[in-house]
Amino acid sequence: MKTTTVKLPPELDAWLTAEARSHHTTKSSVIRDSLKIVYDMSGKRNCPTFGEINRDLAGIVKNTPRDLSSNPKHMEGYGD
Repeated sequence: MKTTTVKLPPELDAWLTAEARSHHTTKSSVIRDSLKIVYDMSGKRNCPTFGEINRDLAGIVKNTPRDLSSNPKHMEGYGD
């Protein structure tokens, strides 16, 4: 991988530091992920899917029915 140096204003560096800590990763990883999203959305490649953008959210909700999307009993009364 190539190395690039970037100068950031203090408020952006503070956000980057907090974001990296909250995801238990490095600043470099946050920057790479952010740049990839911008690159993908620029038209040079296909836009990322909702799942790709939100992959860190998958599986975070605990104690829910495993068959929530496929069992009709969970839909009883929905839309009434």
